[in-house]
Amino acid sequence: MKPILSVALCSLLFAFAASAQVKYSTYSNPRFGFSIEYPSELLVMQPPSFTGDGRVFTSKSGDAELRVWGQFNALFRSVAEERNEALKDYGQSVTYRNGLRNGFVISGLKDGKVFYQKTLYHKFKGVDVFYTFVLMYPVGQRKLYDPLVRRIANSFTFDPTADVRTSHHRNIPFDPGRIVSRRATVLIRATHRLSDAMRVVRFGVHVHRRREDLIRRYICEALRIWMFPC
Repeated sequence: MKPILSVALCSLLFAFAASAQVKYSTYSNPRFGFSIEYPSELLVMQPPSFTGDGRVFTSKSGDAELRVWGQFNALFRSVAEERNEALKDYGQSVTYRNGLRNGFVISGLKDGKVFYQKTLYHKFKGVDVFYTFVLMYPVGQRKLYDPLVRRIANSFTFDPTADVRTSHHRNIPFDPGRIVSRRATVLIRATHRLSDAMRVVRFGVHVHRRREDLIRRYICEALRIWMFPC
């Protein structure tokens, strides 16, 4: 029994030491007010998306990838419903699942790669948001990436006081005294819906069968808002 414990302890210490030697950087998203640490020497940040709701980080070889994003709960799902949809998309490849107070974790093996998804949920004033990151890497690189998962997952946080309804436009100079026309306000609302559709295209890692349906729904809602403003 003692030799087994010694081997397990050594493996744990080795994993901790390997993780400690990795250099991390922090990515912060101004639109949805979340942040996450990523191993900057292993994963390179890609150019920002048009929607501004997340980021993609890939290894130099392209076989490992981290995707992180925020999204409005446009389909009014509960945490359990969102988790069940993710489970359906991953299918039998899920080997681990864990429910959080306001979210869930799913992990497993699919197409020769390890995947780890963590989703958080928060209800802001007037709108609720899902925050998700998905890390995928080849099974053959588990010794490299497995020790990093815990730190990445623990660093994934969001600001519960963020104004997610207007944060997408923080980089645009705004005069509080300026009167925004009703038409411009409607255009902004419609643009948010189109942004959600673009998110599905770019960041829909766990969206497969539902992707076209979601895009169609978001675009139709944008058109409805534009043509029939309320």
